Amino acid sequence: MTDKRFEEIIHHYKTDIALNPDTWISHCAAQNSIEEAIFVAATARNHEGKKNPHQYRLKPILLEKFAVHLTDHASDLEQATSFEELLEKVTRYKTSGIGTLALYDTAERIGAYLDIFPNKIYLHAGVKVGAEKILGKLPNRKFIYKEELPEAFQQTDLHCNAIEDILCRYKDRFDDDSESFLPQFFPNAGPRKKHSC
Repeated sequence: MTDKRFEEIIHHYKTDIALNPDTWISHCAAQNSIEEAIFVAATARNHEGKKNPHQYRLKPILLEKFAVHLTDHASDLEQATSFEELLEKVTRYKTSGIGTLALYDTAERIGAYLDIFPNKIYLHAGVKVGAEKILGKLPNRKFIYKEELPEAFQQTDLHCNAIEDILCRYKDRFDDDSESFLPQFFPNAGPRKKHSC
């Protein structure tokens, strides 16, 4: 795939996210205390009480137990100085039934409250599928750096968490050079294709 094609995908993503922001991230960032931020992050609910699609299959009781356990360690989580450290702590305090993607998403939401963001792209689930379509097989890799990706991804306003989202959302499109697929995804241009990470 050419850099021009990657640029089209990135532009499409930026347009879509501007119109459909991640309300789970913004809701967490707007909380009044670290305890509140941790609870809404771990229970995966936005300001409307809707559960994030990533955690749709997880039972509420599992998420609530996870949230309570993390809240018990709020002071430790609040002391994290990097996203990597925050993710390690969230993982350390995980409870039964909470998988890798839920751990990452929870850390990302808490990080938004703490103003801590990823400086690498973590290769969980669909993200790895997208990355491997661009870079080839990545055996035993848990993350990649932005600099490893094509030039189109080196935009200064394109941060690692956005790249992670792009690699997941468009994982089935990185080997599709048809010119018609992108416009179909624009808001108000027909049904939006669901994505799963």
